[in-house]
Amino acid sequence: QDPYGEAGVVAIFSGKMLNNEEVNIFGDGKQVRDYVYVGDVVRANILCLENGDNEIFNIGTGKSTSVNRLFSVMKELTHYSKEAVNKPSRAGELIKSSLDVSKAKEKLGWKPEVDFRDGLKETIDFFKGKTLT
Repeated sequence: QDPYGEAGVVAIFSGKMLNNEEVNIFGDGKQVRDYVYVGDVVRANILCLENGDNEIFNIGTGKSTSVNRLFSVMKELTHYSKEAVNKPSRAGELIKSSLDVSKAKEKLGWKPEVDFRDGLKETIDFFKGKTLT
């Protein structure tokens, strides 16, 4: 993810937490997303190239995780000591995003293999030592 825009919350939170900077959560943090580890996405893309027949597939975990939960787990993994600062909601922000990945499982034999916490740990470890703010 690119930490320099308004999307890419995992990269943004990683940079802020690793640099001990203020982390903002827009709205109440109850917005949910389907966070999937990049390695699982890479594997899905390879399977699509081999067996996808130019079809469209949802690639995710099929599980919804709130921004508040994301913050909490990342806070623990980075040993971040501050609380998030809630800012006003952004106009037009999607409140819920969760994917049905059954087609990818059925047609590609794909399923996510890296769980949420392990994927976050790997991602945070990747960002350590990089300048992200």
